Amino acid sequence: MADTTPRLNTTPLDPQTDYSPLSWMAATSFSVAMLFATLLLSLGYFAFRESKPLIEPWLFVFPILGVVLAFAARRHIINSENTRTGLEWATRAWWICVVGGLCYAAYLGATEYTIRADTEKQFVSWADNLTKVDPATPNDLALSTSFYQTLPPKQRGAFSPSSTTVMQERFAQDFVTFRQNKLLMMILRNPGQCELKPQGLKQWQQVPGKIECALAATLSCPEGEFNLIIPMIATVESGKREWQVATFDGYVQDAQGAKRTPYGWMVEWLDKTAQSTVDQFLQVASARTLLDGIPIPMFVPDALLAQPLAYEVFTKGKISKETSERIVFTAYERSKITGALGIFWPTSPEYTKALQKDFFVQVPLPDGKMMTDATREDFLFCWNNVAFDKITMSGRTLSNSPDKNSMIRFFPDRVEISVAIELKLLKSDPKNSAALGRMVLTLDDPVILAKLNAAREVGLKAGQSMNFPDDLSRSCPWKVTRIESNLKIVRTAPPPGAGPPGGGPPGGME
Repeated sequence: MADTTPRLNTTPLDPQTDYSPLSWMAATSFSVAMLFATLLLSLGYFAFRESKPLIEPWLFVFPILGVVLAFAARRHIINSENTRTGLEWATRAWWICVVGGLCYAAYLGATEYTIRADTEKQFVSWADNLTKVDPATPNDLALSTSFYQTLPPKQRGAFSPSSTTVMQERFAQDFVTFRQNKLLMMILRNPGQCELKPQGLKQWQQVPGKIECALAATLSCPEGEFNLIIPMIATVESGKREWQVATFDGYVQDAQGAKRTPYGWMVEWLDKTAQSTVDQFLQVASARTLLDGIPIPMFVPDALLAQPLAYEVFTKGKISKETSERIVFTAYERSKITGALGIFWPTSPEYTKALQKDFFVQVPLPDGKMMTDATREDFLFCWNNVAFDKITMSGRTLSNSPDKNSMIRFFPDRVEISVAIELKLLKSDPKNSAALGRMVLTLDDPVILAKLNAAREVGLKAGQSMNFPDDLSRSCPWKVTRIESNLKIVRTAPPPGAGPPGGGPPGGME
C-alpha cells in the first residue's frame, strides 16, 4: 500500500520562477527620502554660494513623511510572510530621513542660537547707549550712537556714530522721531533707575538678503515693569550679518491692561491731564464759542478776547477754567447786545511784557545752533492767529508728526512737562508742513509733589496694578509757563493713499 502522508516541500525557491512584488510603501518612502536629500543638498549649495543661511522649515515635511512611510513599509513587509519585498529600501529611507532631518534640525537650532545671541548682544549695546542719553547736551554722543544703530548698514559707511550733525541733516525726521520715542522718554524721566533685559527671540524669518526678527525684552523702573518688543533686521552679505534696530515708536507694550506701580499711574495721570490742559488752553486762546451748541472759532480781531484771557486763566491762574469757558462760550450772545465790547478782554501790561520776553522761547536745534531765518515775529504770527489753527496739538497739522510724546522733568520744587504742539508758520506749505514746538506746563502743588516723591521712592516695591487709582481722577493744577520751538519747518510725507499716483520724495526737514 502506497504512503500518502503529506510531506513539507523543502525545494528552494527559484528566483526566476518565484516572484514577490516590491512594497509600494517601501518604494514611496525611498523616493521621498531621495527627494529630501536632493532638495537639502541643492538648496544648501545655493545658500552656501550666496553666503546666506539655509532657513527652509518646510523641508521637514519630507523626512517626517519618509519616516512614517518607511516604518509602515517595514511592518508591512515583515508581516507579509515573504509576499512583499523592499525591506532594504525602507531601511535606507528610514536612515536617510532620520539622519538628514536631525542634521538639518541641529543646523536650524544652531542658526537660531546665533541669531538670538547676535540680537541680544546688539540690544544690550543699544540699551546701554539709551541709558546714557543726555538731551540737554548738544550733539550728545550717546543719543547719536543709539540712533546710528537704527540705520541700515549700507547707510552707515558715509559717517561715524559721532557724526551727529550729518545724521541730523540727512535723517532729520527719523532723528526727531527716534529722539521722542516713548522708551527713551521713560528712561530720561527715571535716570539711573532703569534696567533693560533681553528675554529671547519672539519670532524671526528670512527674506531675500535679510533676516527680520522681533526680540522680547523688559524694562524695569519705578513706574513698573514693562514688556518691550524690539524689531531688528540683519543684512546678510558674504556670510556676515550686520544688525540694525528698526526705528519704532511702539517699543513699550503699555496698551490697555498694562500694569503700573502707584508712581507709574501718577506719571500717566500727569501726562493725560497735561495734554488735556493744553487742549483747553488752545480752545480758550482760539475763542471757540458755542453756536447752536456747537463749538466754533469766533475769528475775533487780534487779541480782543482769546489770547489775553487764556494767559490770565492758565498762566497766572487769576480766573478759573470754568469761568473762562463761560466767558468764551457766551461771547457771541453778548456781542449781539454790546457789540465789540462783548468779546473784548483787557490786555494787562504783564501779558504784553511776557509775550515780548519769556512766554515764547526759541530753542536751539539738536546740534546746538539757532535758526537764523526765524524770529519771535514768526511765533507772534501763529499766536495771534490761533483761531485759524496756527497752533495745534501734535498730529493735527502734520499727518505723520515725528514728535508726539510728552517729556516730563522732575525738580525738587516742581514738575515740568512739555507737550508736543505744531506751529503753522507764515512760510509753511498749506499741507503737511509746520514747525515742531512744545508747550511747557509747571506743577508746584506741594501736596501732589510730596505724594509723587513718596511713590517714586517706593517704586516697584509697592506692587503693580491694572486699575487707574480713584484718587487720581480729578484734574491737575497745571500752569502754562511758556511755548518752546526752534521754528524749523518740518515737512512730512502724506498718509498712505494721499497725493498723486507714484507719491513723491520721502518727508524730511528743510
